[in-house]
Amino acid sequence: MQKSIALNPAIARSHFLLGKVLMQRGQTDEAIQKLEVALRLDPENLAATYQLAQAWRKKGDIPRANELFAKVSQAKAEAAEQQAGRGGLLRIVRDGAR
Repeated sequence: MQKSIALNPAIARSHFLLGKVLMQRGQTDEAIQKLEVALRLDPENLAATYQLAQAWRKKGDIPRANELFAKVSQAKAEAAEQQAGRGGLLRIVRDGAR
């Protein structure tokens, strides 16, 4: 991952994956740095948001962690609403075709 970042620092996924590995190794401060970069490059990355929330919780910054967990929950709820809306639309189209 470090080589990937060195070759192209604009790839959010590389920063995210390195941050995740650093978390697994217990290197929370370094993980936070990489996960913050991943989110700056890709603000909609829910996996990076969730990992960063876990890192902040482990670090003891509960308000920051809760803010990020709320962002993940909200995005998941919005995705579920959109999915439910599509299902209803499909039902309407399907029933109208009969």
